[in-house]
Amino acid sequence: GITVTSSSGQEVVGHWFNGQRLDFRPEDYWQGGSTVTLKLALDGVEGADGVFGVQQKTVTFKIGRNQVSTVDAKTKQMTVTRDGKTIKTIPISAGSPDNPTYNGQMVISEKHKETRMNGATVGFTDDDGKGEYDIKDVPHAM
Repeated sequence: GITVTSSSGQEVVGHWFNGQRLDFRPEDYWQGGSTVTLKLALDGVEGADGVFGVQQKTVTFKIGRNQVSTVDAKTKQMTVTRDGKTIKTIPISAGSPDNPTYNGQMVISEKHKETRMNGATVGFTDDDGKGEYDIKDVPHAM
């Protein structure tokens, strides 16, 4: 099985996304400075019919500072707080009336100083299969 513990004592719960991805998170944000330990005891565990795990591993990592970015798609603003204090408000772009940005807590897994955004990579294609949009140099993409 999989066990996740934190030095902060926060209860951690697993949540499946699309049957192939399992995320573990506490109910509230991870407490800054806490240490998280992930124990994988998957040797012999059947993950699918006839597919068995072979891994026994422990991974430990430390949570960085307490920083939360909150986006308001209606006002097109992102507020960044660190340790409970607002440090910056940033203009953002978000969706369109036909394709609104969805709400909820999300993890930022990538940050780019600049990147290309193409609709085909997220399922927005024209009849010819090309992306509905293709923007070459998007700054500060997350």
